[in-house]
Amino acid sequence: MTSINCPSCGSSIDSNVSFCPDCGTKINQSVSINQGLPSAAAKMNENNKWYDNKLLTHILLMFMFPVGLFALWKTKTIAKWWKITATCIVTLMVVIGFSSSEDENTDVNNVASTEEAKDVNQDPLNITSDSVNMLVGAKVPYDKWVYWGNPTTMEETNNNVWVAYLPQANISFVSNKSDDMIVYAAFGKESASSYLKKANEERNTNIESQFSAWNGSHRNLERAIKGAMNDPDSYEHVETKYWDMDNHIVVLTKYRGKNAFGGKVLGSVKARVSLDGDILEVIEQN
Repeated sequence: MTSINCPSCGSSIDSNVSFCPDCGTKINQSVSINQGLPSAAAKMNENNKWYDNKLLTHILLMFMFPVGLFALWKTKTIAKWWKITATCIVTLMVVIGFSSSEDENTDVNNVASTEEAKDVNQDPLNITSDSVNMLVGAKVPYDKWVYWGNPTTMEETNNNVWVAYLPQANISFVSNKSDDMIVYAAFGKESASSYLKKANEERNTNIESQFSAWNGSHRNLERAIKGAMNDPDSYEHVETKYWDMDNHIVVLTKYRGKNAFGGKVLGSVKARVSLDGDILEVIEQN
């Protein structure tokens, strides 16, 4: 049974009566029905709240989480268990985001500190890289030892070059023993050693490239031998070997070929060859 209020005295009465039992006022049935039921417009207004839009609420949770959380808990269209779950997920994402940002800032600061420390350790006397680069092509600066420390000779030193390290300045260099000219200088104890190792590897590769991988002959020397023969087509390579003389190599090639009388003879040529493969001088020829 539905109850309504009397329009005159306000007493709660049965919606089916025609007169109010308290004041006798005639009850209009259409009024009583309207009073007992909410209007369609009111229902529409209640159902059109912005926070009842599920799609909008989820978008706000992702991009404007404070507003999204408000809408999430304000709406009645989303189950409570999902509200709790979504709140936990959003909160966790926010915490992780702040933590990551702090870690990145910390990493940047640590890198900057490390670079500063590295610069100080690399150039302890504040000599600067430009000044060190200017050493290349100049004589060994013996007058700098009092400031840069006495040099330590490195094990890569040989008959042609001096490899040294200045501990106080943290500079290593390579100089030619023949003229005291510096060919390499840089910060770091192992810098000169690494440079020399790389230079030797390139040097050896350059020398090896002068010889044929098929029979071991020296290409340029073989070409010179054939050019001096009466019958170049009769040339037969027998053996080639070489000796490394630091600033050049000596190559000995043995071969067979026809002489001026058409007979095959064994011949040999020993020559001094540059590191680039050019014939500098024929030392011996048989």
